[in-house]
Amino acid sequence: MSIKAEELLGYICGINKKYDVMVIGIFVKNNSVQLLGPNGSHMVHSTNNIDMNGFKREAAIVWDLTDMFDVPRDKINSEEVIEKIAQLKQRAADRKAAAEEKAAHKHK
Repeated sequence: MSIKAEELLGYICGINKKYDVMVIGIFVKNNSVQLLGPNGSHMVHSTNNIDMNGFKREAAIVWDLTDMFDVPRDKINSEEVIEKIAQLKQRAADRKAAAEEKAAHKHK
């Protein structure tokens, strides 16, 4: 009997409600998919365990992510992905500043 190791499939990048950019690892072992984020791992529910869109749907629910995109494991350090993550960080910073400004005006 052989034991199959977990395989890193890729990553999901997105913005959470605190305006942080998160990178979630996607691991596959046999027929199960596990997402690994900053607060530990999460087994993907069978209804979302079909394709990348399902994995992203699950990550959106668990980590409250928006503006998501997926990255194949061998592309995470590519210039294109580094640029996309930089753009995501800028978008998150812009939203955080807008939210803080809105909150400041609300309290006046």
